[in-house]
Amino acid sequence: MKHRIAATIGLAALVASTTLPALDVVPSPTEAIVVGSVTSSVRVVLISITNGGARNWASPTMATVSPGRYDLKVFCVFADLPPSKAILGQKTIDVEAGHVYEIVATRSESKKQCNLALSGGG
Repeated sequence: MKHRIAATIGLAALVASTTLPALDVVPSPTEAIVVGSVTSSVRVVLISITNGGARNWASPTMATVSPGRYDLKVFCVFADLPPSKAILGQKTIDVEAGHVYEIVATRSESKKQCNLALSGGG
C-alpha cells in the first residue's frame, strides 16, 4: 500500500511538471522522435520504450530512438480524472529514421482502457 501511495504521488508530481512537447523538433537522419501528445482532454506520459527487451529511457514527453519495432508503455492522464487514476496504455509501434511520431490517446467506451494511435511518420 505504501508503494502505491508513493507511486501515485510520484505520478502526480510528474504530470504537474511536464510541459507541452515540442512538435517542431527535428529528428536526425538516423533516429526517430516519439512524443506523447498533450490536449485539453488527455496527456500522454511516456513510461518506457523497449526493443527486444532492452529498455530505452524516455523523458515524460519525448524519446529519441533508432529505427525499429518497440513496445511502448504510457500513462494516459485524462482531464476528468485525478492523476492518481491514470490509465496504463500499451502498444507495439514501428518507427523509421528521420520522422517524428506523436502518441495520441483516447479512452475506450468502458472508460477503463487507454487506446493508443501513432500519428506522423512516413
